[in-house]
Amino acid sequence: MVTNSPHSVHALVRLLKSSTDPPSTPGPSKIEIACLAWSDPYFRAVNKGEVIGEWILTLLAQAKKTRREKDANSTFDPIADSRYWTLLSPVLTTPPPTAARPMKTWLLSLLNRFQVDTIVIELLTLRSLQVLAPARAALAVLWPLAEKKIAIDALSECLSAVFNTCTEWEHVDANLGWICSAVVATYRNALVNAGNKKKLYNSFLTTHISSWLCAVCTSSSLVSLSSTKQLQDSIYAAGTDTLFSLDALKQPLDTLFDALSSSISSLLPVLPKLCTSFLHATHRHRSALFVSATSVVGGKEEVRKKGMEFVGKCWILIQGSANFQENFEVEKWKSVIGVLRIVEKERLFVAHSIRGVHTDTKGEYGGELALSEARDKAVEMLETASSKDNRTGQVDISIQLLDVLVQIEYDFVGSVLERVLSALINIPPPHATTAFSEFLTHVLEYHTKTRTVHSYALALLGAVVASSASSTSWTFASRSITSTFPLAYHLPALARSLRTSLTPTQTTPLATAVLQAVESAWRTFKAVDEEEERSAKKQKVAENTDKSGREASLMSVQARVFCYTSRVAGTILSNLPANSYTKHGEYSLECLWGDVGKLGWTVIWDCLREKTGKGHDTVKGRDGKKRKHAVETGPLSALYAHIVTAAALQFLYDVRARVSFLLGDCDRLEEAHIEALLNITRDEASDPELVLEIIRTLLWHVWYTHQCGYQNHMQTQQIFTVTLDILTTHPLSKSKWSGVLGALTRDNLCLAVLYILTERWIDVLDALASTKNLERFISLLLAASLDPSDENNRENSDEIRLQQDHATITLHSILLSLLRNAQFWELHNIRAIFLSSVLALTAPLSSYCFPTDGVESPSPMIAIADTELALACNVYSRLHYVPPEYFTRPVRAELVKRAMAGDFEICKELEGATAPKSKAKRKDRDRGGAGHRGETLVEASDDRVPAEELKKWSRRLTFVRVFLQRMQFLGTPSYSTSLTFVNHLLSPPPCIASPSKALASVTLDLIQLHVVSLLRSRDPEAAISISSAISSLITARPFSQPYSQETWAQLLVQSSVIKLIERTTGDIDPTSLPDEVKRALKMLLEALESSLSPHARRLVERDAREIEQFLSSEQINAWSRMLSLKRWLGMDSQVVAVPFGLKLATTAIRSENSARLDSATCSSILGLLFEEVWCMPGATHHVHLDVVVGFYAVNGSDQGSDIEHIMDMHVAQASKKMSVEDFSHLLKVLEEGIGGSGLRVGHRERLIHLGQVMLHDAPQGTLKIIQHFATRCFNLFADREEIYGGSSHLKLQYLEFIAKHCSDRPAAIRSVDLSSIWSLLHKILSGSSEHDGATAFPIFHHIVTIIGALIRLRRDLVVHTLPHLSLVLRQLMMLIRKIRPQLGAKQSKIVTDTFPSWLSTSQPLSTDEARALARLLTSLTTKTVPRTHAHASTESQKAESLAKPFAKHASYVLVAYVDAFNDPLCIINAEMRRDLEPGLFALCEMVGEHSRDALMMSALDSGGKTIMKSLWKEYEKQRYVGKG
Repeated sequence: MVTNSPHSVHALVRLLKSSTDPPSTPGPSKIEIACLAWSDPYFRAVNKGEVIGEWILTLLAQAKKTRREKDANSTFDPIADSRYWTLLSPVLTTPPPTAARPMKTWLLSLLNRFQVDTIVIELLTLRSLQVLAPARAALAVLWPLAEKKIAIDALSECLSAVFNTCTEWEHVDANLGWICSAVVATYRNALVNAGNKKKLYNSFLTTHISSWLCAVCTSSSLVSLSSTKQLQDSIYAAGTDTLFSLDALKQPLDTLFDALSSSISSLLPVLPKLCTSFLHATHRHRSALFVSATSVVGGKEEVRKKGMEFVGKCWILIQGSANFQENFEVEKWKSVIGVLRIVEKERLFVAHSIRGVHTDTKGEYGGELALSEARDKAVEMLETASSKDNRTGQVDISIQLLDVLVQIEYDFVGSVLERVLSALINIPPPHATTAFSEFLTHVLEYHTKTRTVHSYALALLGAVVASSASSTSWTFASRSITSTFPLAYHLPALARSLRTSLTPTQTTPLATAVLQAVESAWRTFKAVDEEEERSAKKQKVAENTDKSGREASLMSVQARVFCYTSRVAGTILSNLPANSYTKHGEYSLECLWGDVGKLGWTVIWDCLREKTGKGHDTVKGRDGKKRKHAVETGPLSALYAHIVTAAALQFLYDVRARVSFLLGDCDRLEEAHIEALLNITRDEASDPELVLEIIRTLLWHVWYTHQCGYQNHMQTQQIFTVTLDILTTHPLSKSKWSGVLGALTRDNLCLAVLYILTERWIDVLDALASTKNLERFISLLLAASLDPSDENNRENSDEIRLQQDHATITLHSILLSLLRNAQFWELHNIRAIFLSSVLALTAPLSSYCFPTDGVESPSPMIAIADTELALACNVYSRLHYVPPEYFTRPVRAELVKRAMAGDFEICKELEGATAPKSKAKRKDRDRGGAGHRGETLVEASDDRVPAEELKKWSRRLTFVRVFLQRMQFLGTPSYSTSLTFVNHLLSPPPCIASPSKALASVTLDLIQLHVVSLLRSRDPEAAISISSAISSLITARPFSQPYSQETWAQLLVQSSVIKLIERTTGDIDPTSLPDEVKRALKMLLEALESSLSPHARRLVERDAREIEQFLSSEQINAWSRMLSLKRWLGMDSQVVAVPFGLKLATTAIRSENSARLDSATCSSILGLLFEEVWCMPGATHHVHLDVVVGFYAVNGSDQGSDIEHIMDMHVAQASKKMSVEDFSHLLKVLEEGIGGSGLRVGHRERLIHLGQVMLHDAPQGTLKIIQHFATRCFNLFADREEIYGGSSHLKLQYLEFIAKHCSDRPAAIRSVDLSSIWSLLHKILSGSSEHDGATAFPIFHHIVTIIGALIRLRRDLVVHTLPHLSLVLRQLMMLIRKIRPQLGAKQSKIVTDTFPSWLSTSQPLSTDEARALARLLTSLTTKTVPRTHAHASTESQKAESLAKPFAKHASYVLVAYVDAFNDPLCIINAEMRRDLEPGLFALCEMVGEHSRDALMMSALDSGGKTIMKSLWKEYEKQRYVGKG
């Protein structure tokens, strides 16, 4: 090896060009020799890199040729050998010695002898991960030098290799992606300058089209990385640049589509995108393609025709593919929809003769024919899918296609609208999707705009009738499907359109036609019913089985048709114009309403008499269950009669509720009629929907007769009694209802009746119901068991939802809506009975007597039954939603007393819940509770009962305590009772080891409420009670146990101690407390000191790394409160002032894990630091204040976080208490920190925010200090590049600092500050070559706020810097531009470089920013008084504006707007211009006509003059000229 080691360049050349490899045997190979020569530090030949590079590049270029030689080694492949690339990479990237030739010189001469493209093709074919990394580094040097020497044909071959490589995107890594991107970019640049693009087009179609389509149609899930997605977009752009170049566009489209037909499966996903690219390319080259077009409009028309021709070719291509006619393929239809969306978006279609479409498939008529054929195919698929199951995908695709056609041209769908609606009605409800709603909305929008809603309503009715002829899948349909209109979700939109768009002349024909449709549906149903009866009489059942089945099927269809027709008719007739419902008027339909009532009641009585009545007669004398069984097993005609009756009642109710009067004489219910309807509601065999409709009808009848003054009192009470009877048939708490009539069952009928009663008829119930019925109704609401878990599981309910996205209705939701309704509490009868019922149900709790003679011997408790206690707790759970103002003062005091007694009883029950209980005893108790509520008993296993009872009673305890908290103890109990209750709260049941957050919070609040009321009282008895309470806290020994071993009772005592000290030191004057209370507080202080001081001293003496293991926010907070209490009592706090907080803060600052501290710990440490400052001598304050700044900078969080909010509260409170010296020192430390170098990310932002908080809450007498600090900060912001050129977060922070200072303390601003502010704003608004990914909109608003505050509040300073103000306003005006789409890279960069770094061109400024800028410009004309500290009174200062002084500079701001508008590479949309107009008009008012003329003569070109004239014309329109 030593013999072959090169010692000179000549020796190295000789060894590398040897005919054998290795040059000598045995010995190292050539590549090993080259590596040794390159890495040998003693071989210092200046051109050794050139020799090695030339040798390696020669081998790589001749690798393919070498492999073809006969005597070549088949295993030798330098391109696949990573050693060659690994050596070539440093050779090309290492700077050569000074004496050597420049690398570019010898590389260019070397690249002239061979082509790099062959190496790249071989490299892309290999896809070796070991080779790609060093190869990328080498090609990064070679490719930029070689790309200009590669012919376009060779680049086309390279591009083909890229396509083949990118067909498998999962194998494309960053290195391979970079190489492919370089090839694609070079090809696109070379294609621009290529001469024969037609040849490239034909070659691309012949050779590369298949691989290109495979590369660009890959799923987005495989193209996950952003760089990979960019590569795919570049590959797509390279293909479209070739396919749609000018020469390619001149070729027939048949050539392109013949090539595309060979790869139809790969083409489908990219076909819509390909259509868009074709349109854009055609539009770009329109002047060269369509020379005959004499105008811009003519050129665009030719582009549109060419686009429609392309669409027609796409349809022919997809339609001609295999299995398109026979099978349904989602991808093909998605591709069709995508192409049609392009037609709609680009407005390609122009109607010529849709009803008689031209048969010529050439040109745009081929596209029109394609749209018609797609329409026909979609309707056919929709009709086919409506008769089959599991066709959701086909239905969805068909609707989406028709929806796009509606948006393109309504006439495409208008001719087949009735067929489409009929198919939609026949589709089973579970298959309905959001696409249905969108399609119907677009159709309805068209009819609304064209004032033809009446024709659409009639088409909908016709579709209902037509659906019966095409319905084959709903034989023997269930009641829910038969009675629920499939398009019910669309009816509210139809109702709105009818009310707003229907004309009076259209109303009468529409109403007449609707009534005729209902009558026709009834006659058809009646005829089928009669035919069935005749068939049943003539033939035996056994002989007519098949025919009976067919008749039952036909009867089901006709019942469904009547239900749907009546539902649509009710919607139409109840939403006519308002003048249609007047009894006397020009457009009144009074005669029609009588016909409506006559028809409706005819249907009702016929069905009830012929079906329900006979059924009742045949089973008369049987009980309810037998009658129900008889009806269910009887003929289906009885069921359909019920359905039709319910539909007729709903139809009448809809119309009647709108007209508010009787629908003729037939609508007047006599006593016999009402009795018949009530008998149906009492019958369990009656259909639940029919029962609900009867209840609604009867309630309306009660209301109407009351309005007319001829109601029957006994009959009214009977109706209310029957209604309330329904509410007791099934347990309300177990029922759920989706709100859809078709989902009604006997189980949830009670809930539906309760819902309509509370939502619609509660006022009627209050006015007309008897006291007995009202008491019964309120008892049902209060006594019903309410399980909130049912509400939590509402989203997982199995409740049927038919067509409408209703939220599930439960007892909980009804009660919430009722108790939160102001109307309910204004009903005096119900409110009085509600309060009396509450007192009656909670009466068992009044038997408890609180002690009056002290706490040592409390009065014995009288036992309360579990059922009574549970019922009382149920009542208190309802009272959470009752406004306290509706309770009288005695009732409020009594309820509070009973709630306290219930608290004692519940805790007693909790203690007994964990004790062993006999099964019999528990079962008896549960049976009693279930019997009271009317619920079914569910026996639980013995091992689960204690846990369930514990959870149940804990929830009830929470209800009671939340009620006590809401009442705020109005009607305060005696002091001894308060003391007893506090002691009770401090001793929670041991079984509650970990209470819920709500229970823990409300318990602590109640303790504080009682303790504070005792503290504030000046009664001697209150002093004794509060002293006893404090003694109880001391006895509990707070903070004496390790934090991890503390129970809830101990944590409750500790939290109570902390809250007590906070309220005492913060709200109460020490001189107002009796000596007895002060002694108790001192004893509490001693207890805290004895518990905390040893622990704190041990922690301070420990190593800093061990302190983190003992961090507890409660302990830290307790130490801080102990210091504040000692200071509040006037005791010497320096004695116990162990530097605990200082040690904790310094440890947190130095620790690497300081960011893990939670908000409670950070808040406690910061509060302790400030508390130690007040306890320490003044000379030592500076140390603590320095640590405060460091701790805030390290442990602060992002803007707006919880940690920042809590820490800011501590800083604000402490800042107000600081002395001038401490405040000055803290600001100096902040100033040094903000201007310091080497700060971590986020530290400078937090320091700036800390300064902002301190300036907002500065102490008195610190104006000069504040001015000096603000000036220094402004200078730092404007002078330090790392600050004004920092991240957007940093910009946002210091701009907020300036904005707050200018708005809150304008008098503190000095003239020297404005120069820094203007300089900073200019730098922030200046252009940048680098931009953030997203625009920081708050930066713009903060800048506007700063300028606006200066203009309004410090006009006296701004008037001397008007040129600076004008410059900044010009910069703001230039930001409203939006980059024009489809610009090239160079043009885009020209524009983006003019935008600041925080503004991304992908997110331009919106209209919100335009309105803010307009308000700023308008403020220039607003008269204000400057805010200064001058001695002159405000009355002597005259309010003025900047309009006159700024008039000389306003023209330059207008010029900036004109330049932005006139920029050929940018646009300003109409919304932005409209929102800017108020500010622009203010500038025009300042400029005046003379300055405007001078401006147009000197500073504007022809385009600018046009813009200025248009702006001035709009200004003249709105200017007030003093003429009224």
